[in-house]
Amino acid sequence: MWLCTDNTAWLGVLAILLIALRPVLTGAPIAAVAVIVPALVSVRQIHAWTIPFLILAMLTVSGTASPARMAAALLPTVMLIGWFVYTWHGLEPPGSQAHYAVSA
Repeated sequence: MWLCTDNTAWLGVLAILLIALRPVLTGAPIAAVAVIVPALVSVRQIHAWTIPFLILAMLTVSGTASPARMAAALLPTVMLIGWFVYTWHGLEPPGSQAHYAVSA
């Protein structure tokens, strides 16, 4: 069995969804979010869709950490996406921009 970046990304998605489904979001799960989500987005940027699930879980689960703690945990991911947009001059890597360019 070969592991590729798709497998790694889907394991990250699984981890994030399991964290979002926890009955309480404090301490260790919030720290895990701060590590797993940036790693997930750095491997497969398309999996940034998991972030709203974390925000929704934070807003609906009782006994969760403060919104400021969750925002602090998600800040590295937002900064990473911003860095990608800045260096790529858009939401796609330059190689795929050239490959899938639309002529007007």
